[in-house]
Amino acid sequence: MPLRRILQAPYWPTGLIAPTAIDCMTPLPPSWLPPQWHKAWQRYGTLLKDLALAGSSFVLDLALFALFLHITGHVFGSVVLARLLSALFNFIGNRLFVFKGKHRHALHHQVLGYVVLAVAMMLASASSVQWLVSSWHWPPVITKAGVDVLLYIASFAIRSTWLFRRHPHEH
Repeated sequence: MPLRRILQAPYWPTGLIAPTAIDCMTPLPPSWLPPQWHKAWQRYGTLLKDLALAGSSFVLDLALFALFLHITGHVFGSVVLARLLSALFNFIGNRLFVFKGKHRHALHHQVLGYVVLAVAMMLASASSVQWLVSSWHWPPVITKAGVDVLLYIASFAIRSTWLFRRHPHEH
């Protein structure tokens, strides 16, 4: 029996189908989403998927930063190493999950643009965190979390309007 059949009503309220990984990867509203939410999904689905990916990348980045900081004791190097690993995870997620579709830019252009953006964000994060920790004696992990939340806003704007832009009929 297919998994979708098992997850269908009567086990779920009002006959909704439980979410699956496939539903979350499609640009259309997921089958489990109530109809009154479909328009909102079409408008905000990309942002919601990006926030989910950003959240998981953020947790990975902070965990790696805390680990590398504990091992090395160097703030700047720990930020750089953690960001490199979380950026790889994030690029793959952006390409395959968030901005899935026929892109205006070829893969190699996206990789190059993403590397430039990631390096700029990494240097902005590392410099800001290093300065705030050394000058103001703020706690490193909390400081990095705050700095990265602010940098996320700029990053999403750049990625959605330029880097991972899809052909007009793909929205």
